[in-house]
Amino acid sequence: MKPTHPGLLTLAMTALLATGCVEEMRIVSDDAASSPPSAARLYKPAPDEVIEDPSTGLQIAKEIIYLTFRKQTSKHTAEEIIGSVKGAIVGSDEAAQLYQVRFAGLDLAAIDAIRMKLLADHPEVQVASRLPVSVTKDPYYVR
Repeated sequence: MKPTHPGLLTLAMTALLATGCVEEMRIVSDDAASSPPSAARLYKPAPDEVIEDPSTGLQIAKEIIYLTFRKQTSKHTAEEIIGSVKGAIVGSDEAAQLYQVRFAGLDLAAIDAIRMKLLADHPEVQVASRLPVSVTKDPYYVR
């Protein structure tokens, strides 16, 4: 039997998540034998929590960003870093070190400043991005 290409598997899972076909997902890491996988509890924004990103045309969740931490970062450290910028965790997939973080009452510019601060000040943070809930409307975007 021919092995599945990892990129193809990632693409398929992303498509399932984006279409809402998967509400709960389990991710198994290389060290699954040492600890059981945890179910992801990802936040799905309500329609009134979705705005258009003026710079990209994407529909994004207002006040919520994705944070991904390096593999060796503990849950406690991740929570401390998120707390240091007054964020509230609304969803997570701890096995993937991914957290959805809300910054209530802040506009996009303030949230972008926090994203850049997290990336600059905390080497544990790998990704700090807006939470898209749609595909781009740019006709030159290659899918």
